[in-house]
Amino acid sequence: MSHIEVGKMESLCLQEMTKLNTLPLDILLIIISYFDTARSFAGVASTCRSLAQVVKADGWRIFVKTQFGSLSIPPNTTTCWNDLARSLTWQSRAWDKRAFVFDTFAPKPTGPLIPAGGQHRRRAQMHSHGSQTVPCQIVVDAHTQFNGAQQRETVVWGAGENLVTRTRLKKKNEIISDKWFTSEGSTAGFASGRDDVTSISVFRPSQTQVQGENIGVLVGRASGDLRLVSLTSSGFGQTLQNFRPSQSENVKNHVRQTEIQSFDTGDRQKLLATSTKDNVLLYPLDSTSMIPEEKESMELEKMRNIEPIEAVDLRRAEGSAPFKFLRSLKFMGNGDLAIGLTSSAQPLRIMKITPTGTEVDTAAKMRPSKRAAATYALKDWENSTARGLLPIDSTAIPGGGGNVLLSSYEDGTVRLQDIRTPSAIDTIYGDHFEPTTPISTLVSYGAERFIGGSARSSVIKIFDFRWTKGYTYTASLPCGNDNPFPAPKLPTLVSAPTYDNRRKCNHVSGQKCTWHALSTVDYYRPNANIYLRVMRTNHRTQPCYISSLAKPSDISTTLYAGLAGELVEMNLTGNVGMDEPMPGSNHHGMPYKQSRGPGNIIETGDGLALDDISYSSRMPVMRSQVPIAALLLKRIPTTSRKRHRLDESYQQFEDHFIDAVSTCRHSVTE
Repeated sequence: MSHIEVGKMESLCLQEMTKLNTLPLDILLIIISYFDTARSFAGVASTCRSLAQVVKADGWRIFVKTQFGSLSIPPNTTTCWNDLARSLTWQSRAWDKRAFVFDTFAPKPTGPLIPAGGQHRRRAQMHSHGSQTVPCQIVVDAHTQFNGAQQRETVVWGAGENLVTRTRLKKKNEIISDKWFTSEGSTAGFASGRDDVTSISVFRPSQTQVQGENIGVLVGRASGDLRLVSLTSSGFGQTLQNFRPSQSENVKNHVRQTEIQSFDTGDRQKLLATSTKDNVLLYPLDSTSMIPEEKESMELEKMRNIEPIEAVDLRRAEGSAPFKFLRSLKFMGNGDLAIGLTSSAQPLRIMKITPTGTEVDTAAKMRPSKRAAATYALKDWENSTARGLLPIDSTAIPGGGGNVLLSSYEDGTVRLQDIRTPSAIDTIYGDHFEPTTPISTLVSYGAERFIGGSARSSVIKIFDFRWTKGYTYTASLPCGNDNPFPAPKLPTLVSAPTYDNRRKCNHVSGQKCTWHALSTVDYYRPNANIYLRVMRTNHRTQPCYISSLAKPSDISTTLYAGLAGELVEMNLTGNVGMDEPMPGSNHHGMPYKQSRGPGNIIETGDGLALDDISYSSRMPVMRSQVPIAALLLKRIPTTSRKRHRLDESYQQFEDHFIDAVSTCRHSVTE
């Protein structure tokens, strides 16, 4: 072959090579949709101006949608896709590495206590939840309003008969200001114990509203009182609307509204559904007239009384199996109402709301599968209790739809099921360390993870849904032929998975290195229990369990937990420093005392319910957040600390050297 012919071939090859920035936009967007790390997008953006513009205009949006597609993204955050991508990636890393800080809030003493009989002593007792000898259970809810990079977070909770709220202004997760408000229940005629808050929900009149304080809170009490209360600065605690049947309505429908157990609002039907121990009542909602403007705050006392449009005595419903009392209810995505019952052979009922009335049916039985252990299938002759209910938007999961519900039961299981018909999505979850301990309340983050609060102790339980995961922070770390470390010591005897000894990933053949392949295996991504430190008080005579959980949004960095007399705020963070200043710590006018403390964790396994609880046969390792450990860890190379499965606050010095020779841990390819 002549030199001329060779030159022609080389010229031909060069001409056929297409540069990335010359591709049609639709083809380019398809290519970058396969990028699985933010670093890949940033690398493409740094090559030339045209690609930088593509990444800015469409790339970050595609990254968020493909890697975090199951999360609910508020519409008013979409103007800053690059900031959102940055926030979600570090949040995902913080969840996976268990990088949390915990702040506990308890009421401050309100004055000196004097010996028996003095007025000051009685007043102090009233501010400490009246004459109750046992602390009240904190019931909490939270909501965030977005305006681009700025966020207004509102957290409100019931403490006995009182209401407390904190409004926090944040920008890019940095706190700008805090405002606290307290409404003493006694000033509105509420009594401790009898009128304790039992259910609470921040009312969102417009999900697209981004400015101002134009929101309220629905408050249900043990006495049956249910009302919408203002959360505005000038009218906080004032009643906007009352929801209660008239006396004639009580007689006609044989129902009474006593002791609010639970309530929920349905956006599709514009309804408020509430349950007592025996009945379900449906009220109309008109969000356009329920929250007045700030200028109308002087007329808040002119409240309206709203009567139910439907009242159902569930005990009298046709074919209804006996039950002790109603525990909870939630609107499903398709408009149906899921109802959880105590001590019933049919603990989960579905109420279909039609133009002609309501129809009550039993939820579909689960079909045993690899994800749903046959041992836990509900039997018609066995009574059970459905505790927490949580509808799941499962459109991002194959086989998912608008009928999918997550529910927790008295036997300790949590069940994900299509309530209309058995489907492939049906899964039974369980804590492998405390397999029979029930979970009282549930919160989920898309289809990525859900959080449960223990009904027996101050434990927050983190579960992975175990569906195909989008983003993993380990994908952006260097390759290696070592195993992820440290190997978890789980309650069950499970063998560690193996993989080929491969030092580098081969993206052409699709083969991963040892470390990247094993980092995504469930064994190295176990669920975890977090054991919270609670403030000790003179009333601490009973177990302190989690009575409520609340998240401001799917993309929030904060989770709230209500306990006996205390509120715990759990924040995602980078590497934890226990000596870091607390946000808004004990400033003037703050009605609650704030204290930061460590959270101990135990890793509990993949979370799929065990066929036999005897498989949970050993005590796992409990790790504590120890500030002094940070001093020792500074002697460890940064690369090793980053590759550790857990946050530095949980790392132990010996983690970095156990089996170091056999795993070649420090021979990582940079």
